[in-house]
Amino acid sequence: MSHDSARAGLFGLLACAAALWAQAPTPERTSAAIEMSRKVALDYARSLPDFICTQLVDRYVDFDHSTQRVSWRWVDTLTIKLSYFDQREDHTLVLVNGKPSEKSYTDLAGLYRRGSLPSCRAGFDRASQADFTWKK
Repeated sequence: MSHDSARAGLFGLLACAAALWAQAPTPERTSAAIEMSRKVALDYARSLPDFICTQLVDRYVDFDHSTQRVSWRWVDTLTIKLSYFDQREDHTLVLVNGKPSEKSYTDLAGLYRRGSLPSCRAGFDRASQADFTWKK
């Protein structure tokens, strides 16, 4: 086999592979993949032990977000008591910049996270009626 025909064969193989890769999987394969993902996500969530820990969060903001220049500035440091019991997550704001806070975690301005540990559980639980679709 010549070098040119080997190259042409490789190019043909790659073209076929790319065409197959771009095709959506069959509904059966999609369902099987979702079921496997559901099982893994739910098993993981059930396997987590109960715990309490301290979470430190440094928050930053880009006040100059209208330009191409990124200018992140420190805003505050949050000390949060994160507890996980009976497969439920709870955040309690303890300190802001090292000082006791009267605010609750959800009263904070800006973005905050909730349910980040086994949050995948909610999407995979059949009761959520989540709809999974294939997109290219």
